[in-house]
Amino acid sequence: MTQLRFESTVNASIDQVWQSITSLQGLTSEMMPLMRLTAPKGFKNLSDIYPRQKDIKSYVLLFGVFPIDTTDLHLKSLTVHKGFIEESNMASMNYWRHERKLTQLSASQVSIVDELTFEPRRFTKISVYIIKKFFEHRHKNLKKLFEESAHDQ
Repeated sequence: MTQLRFESTVNASIDQVWQSITSLQGLTSEMMPLMRLTAPKGFKNLSDIYPRQKDIKSYVLLFGVFPIDTTDLHLKSLTVHKGFIEESNMASMNYWRHERKLTQLSASQVSIVDELTFEPRRFTKISVYIIKKFFEHRHKNLKKLFEESAHDQ
């Protein structure tokens, strides 16, 4: 099993961060232009699938266009202003767990931590490299997103 950890501090309220990290629009902003997840019609927020424990079938699209993986997105937990634990079945993985934790540092600062545990089915070294770069990209986009929203206010 491989474990990776990513941490960023953003200048935003816990409400702003929570809205972003749980909405389809916010998740897409984090991932693009490298990747995008498809979602069923009507899906707008992670709360649409939790607490009902309804998995959603999603395609992972490279550059938002080319299908490279499939996932049955499953949330084990979703706690408002605290984070979520996702354990999904993925075509490319024997095991996938993504835990995202939020910590309010002040009224206008939040720590975002992503902890990943996974086991690729094949091409382990390149898979680990790609996932590492992808989550670095996500955290860079998170910082940029909240930096821009702070300037807009």
